[in-house]
Amino acid sequence: MKRLTLLLAACAALFSTMAVGKERRVYAPASPWNMEYADNSCRLIRNFSDGRNSITAAFERASPGPHMTLGLAGSALDVWKSAANASFFFGPGGKKRESGFYKMELADGRTSWLLSEASLLSHEEVTAINSSPSDMPLPAPFARVREAEIDAGKAVSSVVITEGFKQEIELQLGSMADPVGAMEACVADLVRSWGLDPQRLETLSCAPQLLNAPEVGNTARYPREMLRQSLGGLVEVRLIVDELGRADTCHINVAEPGPFEEAACKALMSVARFNPALDAEGKPTRSYWTQRIVFR
Repeated sequence: MKRLTLLLAACAALFSTMAVGKERRVYAPASPWNMEYADNSCRLIRNFSDGRNSITAAFERASPGPHMTLGLAGSALDVWKSAANASFFFGPGGKKRESGFYKMELADGRTSWLLSEASLLSHEEVTAINSSPSDMPLPAPFARVREAEIDAGKAVSSVVITEGFKQEIELQLGSMADPVGAMEACVADLVRSWGLDPQRLETLSCAPQLLNAPEVGNTARYPREMLRQSLGGLVEVRLIVDELGRADTCHINVAEPGPFEEAACKALMSVARFNPALDAEGKPTRSYWTQRIVFR
C-alpha cells in the first residue's frame, strides 16, 4: 500500500509539472538596435541577456511589405531535434502564431535558428487591409499596411517563442515603431539598388502574376549532395520581371549561394513566365516577384 501511495504521489507531481508548462527564460536588451544594410536584405540586430547567457536576435526583410523573419543565435538555445515548426506571439497579449523553423549557419560559424514568419502583422491582418474598400490601387495598398505595421510596433513590448525550443524564450523588445521605421528606410534603399523606384512600386495597379505556378513548383530539383546528408533548406528568391513578363535576373538573400540557392534560381529562370506588373496608369512596368522554396 505504501508503494502505491508513493507511485500516486509521483504521478501527481508529474501532472502538476506538466500543468505549469515549460520554463520561460526572459532576456533583456543588452545593446541598442543595429540596422544592417546587407546586399540583398535589411536586418535589425540586437543582443539580449538573462544575466548569464546571451542571445543575438535579427529581424530580417528582403523586399517591401510587412514580411520579416527572425533569426536567433546563442549557446543557451536548446532545441528539440524533431522541431520543424515554432510557435510565438508578440506581447502583451498578441495572438499565438505558427512559423517554419530552420537550422542555419551564420557567416561567423555560429548556429542560428530561423523563424520564417515573424512579421508584426499576421497574414490575416494584411489580407484584411488589402481587401478593405479603398481608393488606393490594389493589390498592394502599401501606405495602409505600413501605417498598420507602425501601430502594431508601438503596441509591442516583447516576443515569446513558446514552441521549438525546450524552454520558452522571451525577448523584451520594447516598442518596435522606430526600428520598423528604420527598416522601411533601408528597404527603400534596397529597392533602388535593384534599379527600381520604391515610390513607383507603391502605386502599382497590379503586381507581376505568375502564369505557370504548378510547373514552377515541380521544377526545382533537390541537390543530391544535400539529400545524401539529409540537409534541408529555405531559399527566398527574388526575380526582377521586365515589361514583357520575362524573368530578368535572379537574386538570393545569402552572401555565398550554395546548392539549394543554385537549384532554386536555375529552376525559376528556366520556366517562370509572368504577366508583367502594371503601373498606376495600367501600363506594363518593371517590378519584382518573390518566392520561397523549401527543401525538406
